[in-house]
This record gives sequence, structure tokens and C-alpha cells, in this order.
Amino acid sequence: MKTLSISVLCFLLFVSGVIAGTNSVSFMWHRPTSYIDGYDLAESNIVGYVLLYRRGIQEYTNGLFTTETNATITGLEDNVYYFTVRALAAPSDGRTNIVESKNSNELRVRVPAPSPSSPTGFKVIGGE
Repeated sequence: MKTLSISVLCFLLFVSGVIAGTNSVSFMWHRPTSYIDGYDLAESNIVGYVLLYRRGIQEYTNGLFTTETNATITGLEDNVYYFTVRALAAPSDGRTNIVESKNSNELRVRVPAPSPSSPTGFKVIGGE
């Protein structure tokens, strides 16, 4: 049995939101190209991806399935979230079971994203 390697590099694209519960976070990643044992993984074997997320020390209980290499999670409340991606692939040897990868690197995101702050420690001298 082949084990799927997902060297998914997950990038945070955008965090938005003004009212609690309306925040969204968008991600993109690269599809895996090989199994852990080094064998090539054809793009046609990729069934999809699951973007998983959680708050704090909870287990990953929330997720979104997509066939694309990007996704947006909406309706997030103000909090700190952790995100990871798993790839799902169909084996090329004719078996019907789906192979699920291990988790990608985990991203920690504060929602909403903190606003840039003004520099501190400066003193205005002179001027009107």
C-alpha cells in the first residue's frame, strides 16, 4: 500500500471581517507530486483536499472539502485558529480505496488579523 506524502505548502492569502462571526480566511497550496516512497503521483489520481481547522487545543473537527488547491473558510468568530490540509488520492493500481495524506504544515491565524499599530517611542519635535 502506498502512503501519500503531502508536502503541501499552505499559504495564508487573506483574512477579512468586520463583525464577529463574519470573518473569513483564504488559503492556497501546491498539490503533492509523489508518494512518501518517492513514486510519482499523477494529477489525475488526486481526488481532492480537506482543509481542516480548529480553535485552541481542540482536535480538528471542522473541515471543508475541495477539488481545487485553494479554499476559503467563512463565518469564523474572533479567535485564534489552526489550519492544516490533507490530500485525498485514488491509487493507480485499480483499488477503490482512497488514500489520505498526513497533515500539511499547520498554520496559526488570529481572526480577525490584528490591525497595524502606530510606532511607539517617537517624540514629535517642533513643527506646527
